[in-house]
Amino acid sequence: MFQYMFFYWLQHQVKDECVLDDLAFFGSKVPHNGYELERIFGIHAPRMSERFDKETWDMMARERDEKGKSVPQMFRDLGIPITVVREKSVTNLNYNGEVLEPRSESEIPIPNGDAYFHGYWLVDGFFRLYENDILNVFSFPELDGRDKELAELIKLSRQSTAIHVRRGDMAQFGWSAPAEKFAERIKWMEENRAPQRYFLFSDDIPWCRENADALGLSGLKDRLVIVEGHKKEKAYIDMQLMSMCVNRISDRSSFSLLAGFLCRAPNACNISNWKETNAEFVPQ
Repeated sequence: MFQYMFFYWLQHQVKDECVLDDLAFFGSKVPHNGYELERIFGIHAPRMSERFDKETWDMMARERDEKGKSVPQMFRDLGIPITVVREKSVTNLNYNGEVLEPRSESEIPIPNGDAYFHGYWLVDGFFRLYENDILNVFSFPELDGRDKELAELIKLSRQSTAIHVRRGDMAQFGWSAPAEKFAERIKWMEENRAPQRYFLFSDDIPWCRENADALGLSGLKDRLVIVEGHKKEKAYIDMQLMSMCVNRISDRSSFSLLAGFLCRAPNACNISNWKETNAEFVPQ
């Protein structure tokens, strides 16, 4: 979704055709639930896979899986000159041609000729420039059943606050925020916003229950609603419900960062652990 926001921005900067590289969603190592922009949001973006026949595209996926070749490297090996514009610190691209890096988040070089833009682009600049358009594009499907009831409860709760505890691979790499950081941020929220209810989202609810004291959840008692049951193709519903909350206490996760961007509540507040420095208290 962040890359689509960047793509949307880039389309408005150049006259040439732009396409999304969707090779990551083919082959033997498809991340998460695959390509979901069309299934969830109905976005019909131009994709690179549509520019090749199936045999060639399958071959490109094998080249990546077996030899670690990137798409721009494949083009270069065929004699097609291409310049890579790489987000700073995002070095997971094998390419032996010309590589440019932005001088800042707002100064993205746009080369003459064919170019390949590589990065996560996890900044809000591209989003804010076309905020209304992007919010309209990222329009979630209507909720039903228990999820619709949760959405109504969120709307009715004064200063509703989502708590997102990301475990899984982030915990394995040691990137998750320590439990006590959540307790500190809940304390800040209590003193500054006094939420009527908190809504807990996590890919490891059992771990959250086991560490409720350290996370600062035990003191919330009946003001805490635990949200469960959104796995695989329904995982986006967690983001949808989180975006409905006025406030968010987030782990180092692009998932919750997106929920904050998509929040339409006035005077919303995101407390994020995205950067490795101290917690950032970011009222919008």
